[in-house]
Amino acid sequence: MRTPDSNSRVPAVDVYEREDGMVLLADLPGVDESGLEVEVEEQILKIDGRRAALGEDVTVHRDELGEGSFHREFRLSEDLDPSGIQATLRNGVLRLEIPKSERLRPRSIPIRTDA
Repeated sequence: MRTPDSNSRVPAVDVYEREDGMVLLADLPGVDESGLEVEVEEQILKIDGRRAALGEDVTVHRDELGEGSFHREFRLSEDLDPSGIQATLRNGVLRLEIPKSERLRPRSIPIRTDA
């Protein structure tokens, strides 16, 4: 999670598109829900969090992830609807599902007859 040229932490992220929107997967090993905050402000998606220390009751042989804070930001396209974002944290992976704007979703047009 550390950038090569500094001591700052930046979690690895995969982003992909589906027909109904975007999915963002952030690698957050050792981070629990209480140490995580996700918010959107003016089409900027912000992920902030903190990985806690491993604890005093363990003997640490190697700690490459380290404790500390991290931050990532992403500018969301106007084609996405931030009010519909759904977030889940499972097995150290944060999954954000960001739906497309209603105006971009395919829809069926009903046909009426004058009979």
